[in-house]
Amino acid sequence: MCREELKETKRKLERLKDLQKIYLLWFRRTEKLFPADCRGKDIAGVGLVVLDADVAGCVLNFIHNETLRDNQLDCLVKSQEVLENIVTELDGYAYWYYGHLKKLVGAILEFIERWGIPIEAADSST
Repeated sequence: MCREELKETKRKLERLKDLQKIYLLWFRRTEKLFPADCRGKDIAGVGLVVLDADVAGCVLNFIHNETLRDNQLDCLVKSQEVLENIVTELDGYAYWYYGHLKKLVGAILEFIERWGIPIEAADSST
């Protein structure tokens, strides 16, 4: 194996490690129940149930297809900003749950920045 092949193999392994981090964060998120005290709760005009569902849809598409639609990328970027602001307003289990969601969104955005992924138009049927 030549030096270039080794370099490429190392790069592929690094990418897989980054994906594994996202998968593990998602798996931990799916093991947990939604915080009961967050049902119907808004913080700064953001519905916590809707925020959770929006992020989940984007994450599932990313995990299954390793791609996002442009509106999903926008959703993740906005969700990261929103999560940054609302996590400090929560406590207990809700603090952990939304803090974990923030880590998951951050991991996906870091992956996209580092490795790039195909971004589809929102009106695309695939």
